[in-house]
Amino acid sequence: MRDGFVAALRCPACGGEHSFTLCAEAGDGREWREGRLRCRLCACEFAVHRGVAELLHDPPEHIRAEAAGLERFAEHMRLGGWDRELVR
Repeated sequence: MRDGFVAALRCPACGGEHSFTLCAEAGDGREWREGRLRCRLCACEFAVHRGVAELLHDPPEHIRAEAAGLERFAEHMRLGGWDRELVR
C-alpha cells in the first residue's frame, strides 16, 4: 500500500473521505506491507496485510464462516508440511 493511496480511500464504516492515517509496521521502501488504517472520524481500524487493506466493514456471517474455513484449511496444510514452495 502506497502512502498516496491512503489519501484516496473512503472509510467504509462512516463514509469519511481523506480520513485514514496509516500505522505502518513493515514495508520495503516502495510500499507498506503490514500495518493498520485508522479513521480519524470514527476511530475504526482496518488491517493491512501483504500490502492490501482489508476494508470489509461488518462482514455478513457467511463471509466470516468462509474465512474461518479457509483459515482451518490453511492450518491443516501447514501441519501437513505444506509450505509456499511445495504449493507452487
